[in-house]
Amino acid sequence: MLKNALDSVWLSFAFRNKPFGVVSYSGGATGGVRAAEHLAQIAVEMESAPLQSSMTVPNVSSAFGDDATPADPWLRARLTALLDDLSWWGRALHAARAEGQLPPAKLRIRAAMSAA
Repeated sequence: MLKNALDSVWLSFAFRNKPFGVVSYSGGATGGVRAAEHLAQIAVEMESAPLQSSMTVPNVSSAFGDDATPADPWLRARLTALLDDLSWWGRALHAARAEGQLPPAKLRIRAAMSAA
């Protein structure tokens, strides 16, 4: 369902030149690593800027305390880094978009092939 939603929005180019952070989780030790890796590849195809600081939450049932805060300080630090990066990249890409954008690559390639 997530991929279908991303594809639907992708058609409007709404994700272009925007930061893309992923938080994945699982009940096991991997925390959705493979899903996060795949979403980063999809973000590139959408001409988004996937963040390196995206995070995984393994063993989600014990990852948070009763007050809903991360039980592990490492998890809290990674989440803070992700949110800081998302904020910084959001501001930087917003400023870049305000200066003007190239048309989407797929449209430029199609136009170049039509002109040839």
